[in-house]
Formats: sequence, C-alpha cells, structure tokens
Amino acid sequence: WYMRTWAGVDPQTGAPTWYVNGVDGEVTSNYNAAERAYQGASALPTYSGGFGTRISYKGFFAEADVYFAGGHKIYEQYAQFYMSTNSFSLNSYNGAAELMDRWQNPGDITDIPRLNYAGSDNFQATNSRHLYDGDFMRLKNLTVGYNLPSSFVNSIGIDGLILTLRGTNIATWVKDDGLLLDPEVRANGYTYLTTPPVETYTLGVNLKF
Repeated sequence: WYMRTWAGVDPQTGAPTWYVNGVDGEVTSNYNAAERAYQGASALPTYSGGFGTRISYKGFFAEADVYFAGGHKIYEQYAQFYMSTNSFSLNSYNGAAELMDRWQNPGDITDIPRLNYAGSDNFQATNSRHLYDGDFMRLKNLTVGYNLPSSFVNSIGIDGLILTLRGTNIATWVKDDGLLLDPEVRANGYTYLTTPPVETYTLGVNLKF
C-alpha cells in the first residue's frame, strides 16, 4: 500500500491533515502537497489458515470449522462515498454515522473534519485514514447434534434418529475495530459493497429405516 499518510484533524481549524513527507513531522491540509509513502503492509495476508474439530460423548457431538488471515491491510474503498464531508455524502449518498462526530469548535479532538456542504477537503480521497489492519478470524461452521440411542429408536420402529443444529458464519472477530465491512475481501485488498457471508441456522432430522 502506497498512499498519503493521515496526520489527524487540526483541532483549531477542523481541517484534515497529512504528513508532508509521508512519514512524520510537518503536516499540511493540502492533500496534493503531501507525499505518498509505504504503509507497512500489503493487501495480501502474510499468514492464513484454518482448523476443524469434532468431539462426541454418549450420543452428543459437536463440530466446528474456523479460518483466519492476518498480517495485511484492507482499504475501505467506499469511504469515498459515505465519508465525504461535503454534499457528495450529505446529499447524494448516505453519509456514515461517524460524520456525526465531526469537528465543530476550536479545540475539538476528533478524526472527522468539519463539514462543509459546498467544500472539498479530500478527506475521502485515498489516504491511510481509511486503511485498516485486515487480521480476522471467522467461525465458519458450528454443528451440535444428538444421536438418539438405539433402544429408543427401535421402540418406535426406526433404525436411527439424529438431530442436528448447524450454524454458518456465526461470528467474525477483527483486530481493527474501525473495519466495519466484511474483512474477507478480494486479493486486491479493497472492501466492496457486496452481501457479506450470511449468518444462517439449519435444523436437521436424519431418519434411518
């Protein structure tokens, strides 16, 4: 990732600032006056993996599948639509609730610049303010079930009865609380406004005759 490096909001003016040299020191509110710099990671995870397990005890059983990835960064591409501080997000698109935490008075400490309906401060433009740690872990599948004892199922005229409850995409943990969209992105590292993996639950009944 190479882009301008975010330096925060000027507490006196409410303007966004970036580091002039792309690293540290002098800051500027002129987006074009700031140099691009390497942001310390790429879009590709440096590690990824998964594991699964199954346990059973006296007819009860449980299965779980987890996968994870990390060591990379994800860019919130759609910040350009809902994090603009002018009419682009305030009127044309649905601005994010974060805009409510904007700078309003001298001395305010916030990471959202002042709003200016007719202005253009480039807060939404490509910069490290919208770059997040991509580390995440997802509980992909979790199944619990019970295999009823043969003494019971035979008494009702069947050979077997298994009850299961399966959940899919039950939980996702992310390292960076600022990453609000789904962390499982394409190889280019950009988030997309696509439907994330849907959380579903399925009740199953397996009969054997």
